Amino acid sequence: MNSRWVDRYATSGKRAGAYCWSSYRSNPYISTDFQQRLTLSDVYTLTHELGHAGHNLYAREQPFQDWRYPSVLAEVTSNVHEVLLTEHLLQTARSRPEMQAYLIDQQIQQVFIRSLFLQTTHAEFEQITHEIAQEGGARTLKRYSEEYLGLRAKYYGPHFVTDDELGVYPLRYQHFRDAFGQVTSAER
Repeated sequence: MNSRWVDRYATSGKRAGAYCWSSYRSNPYISTDFQQRLTLSDVYTLTHELGHAGHNLYAREQPFQDWRYPSVLAEVTSNVHEVLLTEHLLQTARSRPEMQAYLIDQQIQQVFIRSLFLQTTHAEFEQITHEIAQEGGARTLKRYSEEYLGLRAKYYGPHFVTDDELGVYPLRYQHFRDAFGQVTSAER
């Protein structure tokens, strides 16, 4: 068995993006598609996924029937890890105001906007999609896209510019296709 917990580089046939997978008995496994030269964005991505991995390690200390948790909760520890990374980098960049400004912008864009707006939008979208299914409604790409674009307008305001392609954005996440409020082990 492979003893590595992180598979970091893009390879042929590998799923794109970054995610953390675990099961009740296994160690968390992080997959990323980094290039040979890592960027600060890659460091934040790895930090985010390590937050999921740490959460999974603690979650499996629960009885098997209790170890799963909702997707919104899954993002708490990973976002806290990003905040801690920013705090550390701000301390080390005290003499570099340009770097501090970049890090503060990174914090605003990646943590606050993503956490407050995007996660809230996704949580409401997830609820809507499951209500559609429970009511026997048509689960079409067009319907989901319209619902998601409506939520983006609701949370981001009337001046938010969008296009139709944004409507399919949330469908890349597995938890929108799973039982409401659950995270599959593949998305941990």
